[in-house]
Amino acid sequence: MGIILLIAHNWDTMSRELRTVLGLLPLFISYLIIWFVIIKRAGSEIWSEGAAVFHFFAAGASIALTGQVYQISGEPGGFALMWSLFCLPVIY
Repeated sequence: MGIILLIAHNWDTMSRELRTVLGLLPLFISYLIIWFVIIKRAGSEIWSEGAAVFHFFAAGASIALTGQVYQISGEPGGFALMWSLFCLPVIY
């Protein structure tokens, strides 16, 4: 929580590039977890489901943070549609 508080406090003073990297960081972490599951825990159903759930929420967080960094306006329905389409391959 302390790291999140420090980032949130200094968010406005950070460069756009750094905010973009921090916004995409949850998505990159989820990809690392997915690769770990594929390589080390291939037969574990719990690890597979957990990685998919984490990836689903990390993708939503990354879309929201990137939209906030670049001030992309829109409606919540459009956000939910984009999030759903982006995470559709997770089902397979």
